[in-house]
Amino acid sequence: EKLRNQFLLLSPSINEGKKSFEALQRFIASSPLESDSIERASETVIAFSKNSNDLINNLTAIQNASISLGIDIETVSREFSSLSRTGIDGARELKRRNLEQFLGLQNGIKVSSEEITRLFLKKFGKGGEFENASDAFANTFAGASNRFRNSFKNIQESIAQAGLLDFFADLTNVFTNFIRNNPELLAKIIRDFTLGLIEGIKTFASFSSRL
Repeated sequence: EKLRNQFLLLSPSINEGKKSFEALQRFIASSPLESDSIERASETVIAFSKNSNDLINNLTAIQNASISLGIDIETVSREFSSLSRTGIDGARELKRRNLEQFLGLQNGIKVSSEEITRLFLKKFGKGGEFENASDAFANTFAGASNRFRNSFKNIQESIAQAGLLDFFADLTNVFTNFIRNNPELLAKIIRDFTLGLIEGIKTFASFSSRL
């Protein structure tokens, strides 16, 4: 709920925020990385994404870079944000992992933050050289396990958004209040149930002894 509200606030409009959040859920459901780490990374990415399509394009490239470079996706998302503002010098971990070589840049040659961002998205995004990094990781045990958990979590969140969990929460509160306000009645119900159960066991035991 907190993440959903953040998307609504940071997006150009409420409607675009809803679309972006729904797109994120679909992305997570098919991702081979842990859902919690993707959600935390998305908090950074949504801040500089223009719309839901831009969000998914950015997350796709960041996820592929995370897998290809061996850096957690939260770190990559933060450094990609720095990369797009200040260039390679603002992304220390990506630079340490030889991002410049991955992008085909020669050492010592300075490029603008806009150009290096474009190259990053081209290399790790859809249609790029490393676009299949996520699919390759999904075929490992760790990737397949994460994907399974993510799909299950997505179902849970869909149920929650449909209001079913709220209904059961309200029902539980009604039942709890009833118990608190009617302790004598509850004690009688439990006593009658217990006595009935005992009589049932006695009857069954008597019947079994005659067989």
